[in-house]
Amino acid sequence: MAHSTHVTNVRWSHDDSLLASVGGSDTCLMIWSHETEGCREARQCDSEESDIESEDDG
Repeated sequence: MAHSTHVTNVRWSHDDSLLASVGGSDTCLMIWSHETEGCREARQCDSEESDIESEDDG
């Protein structure tokens, strides 16, 4: 499983265990785990949701 086009944004989780990526025209959010092969979760999202927001917890 992969994005159908280029990736527009990526963010690591606060504990660096997961990577979230958002595709361009497919507007798909994918959650990746570096401990397992491949995508852990995928879902379609609106274009407004495709901008991944991150908060600094310190």
